[in-house]
Amino acid sequence: MELEVPIVSRPKRRRDILVVFLVVIFAVGGFLIGYFLMKAEKDTVKCHDVKGTSKPNLPSNKERYHKMFQNEIKAKNIEDNLKYITSEPHIAGSKRQHELAISLNEKWRTYGFDAVEMPEYKVPLSLPQEDKPNKVEVIINGTIEHTILGKVEVKAEPSATKKFNYFPYFAYSPNGTVEGELVYINTGSKEDIKLLMNRTGVSLENKIVIARGIWGWIHLAASLGAIGALIFPDPHSSGPNPNDTYPNTPWTSGDAVFEKPVGINLGDPLTPEIPSIDGMYRGPRNMTNLAPIPSQPISYNDALVLLGQLKGDKVPKAWQGGLNVSFGFGPGFNKSNSTVRLHVNNMVVVKTVYNVIGTIHGREEPDRYVLIGSHRDAWLFGAADPSSGTAALMEITRAVSKMLQGGWRPRRTLKFCSWGRRNLD
Repeated sequence: MELEVPIVSRPKRRRDILVVFLVVIFAVGGFLIGYFLMKAEKDTVKCHDVKGTSKPNLPSNKERYHKMFQNEIKAKNIEDNLKYITSEPHIAGSKRQHELAISLNEKWRTYGFDAVEMPEYKVPLSLPQEDKPNKVEVIINGTIEHTILGKVEVKAEPSATKKFNYFPYFAYSPNGTVEGELVYINTGSKEDIKLLMNRTGVSLENKIVIARGIWGWIHLAASLGAIGALIFPDPHSSGPNPNDTYPNTPWTSGDAVFEKPVGINLGDPLTPEIPSIDGMYRGPRNMTNLAPIPSQPISYNDALVLLGQLKGDKVPKAWQGGLNVSFGFGPGFNKSNSTVRLHVNNMVVVKTVYNVIGTIHGREEPDRYVLIGSHRDAWLFGAADPSSGTAALMEITRAVSKMLQGGWRPRRTLKFCSWGRRNLD
């Protein structure tokens, strides 16, 4: 007996669904094609003379506004902005920082932005004690032979008459007074420490280390028993001759020091990576990634005074960097019974910092943001970093305000941001 398999035809309903689906696809495709063709025609205008002959297309609105923006930007305005910002020191949390924030806030409001905000955050800031500056002392046979004081007198520019006191320090360095023999560790990298120990057998236990370069690293040395650290700029960043430095050229001078936090935190060290606002959980200080030992920046002129006295095997040529002098690894100086004493007296205080956010809503994609910003706080005057960025931001917003008055509006929402605390991160 044969089994008959019936032949089943596709239901008519499925054919109808397919037809409807194709009709919808073609309809949507046609709509999109028509939409973009019409949009292209709006963006391009053709002109005809009286005889009906066609002339070249005029620039699109995009090109016209681009040209308008370029023509509106004035280099002199940026220069004036920079002089205004850098006329005084403006570290995070300072009175001057607040004044700059208020000035930006008021200016952007007059520009007709859709919204201008000045949110504030209360954050712990590591700052120097002006009445008790940090210092480094060279002790020979119990007597202070040389002192490097963490206080210098500075001016905004060589021709300026007003002077300010400047207190070099490393943000979030632990406080304390430590004393020990000095050891040179080059940049303090794992490879440097390994070379030091293999070549000299020197232990870093209870030693004060000295390192070069902005990336001079002290955490490994601290884990090996070091009790303090000094870091100086590498003269490789300076000109080839002693006079080829600031103020004669932009190169770093022998008296300059650099500032940086010696902890690794993203934002407020008690609320890393999250906003420092009321109600946010704040971790205990001992859970933050702050520096493990007292640390202090010094200039390379001061470093030469210390390094030139180090005893022991001579460091490799590569370890001299731009100093171009021969000196030993240490520990200690050529004179017997010699040590270095480091005093760090920083303070951590809660200060209010201010961001300034100006908003222009987009005409077509308001939920998509384009951020244009610069941090505003500086270790001192901050002409290059960050005030050059703030000066440019101020001129950009002025130019954009002129375009707004002319009927322009961005496709996406623009957020102009001036952040009040970045250097202490």
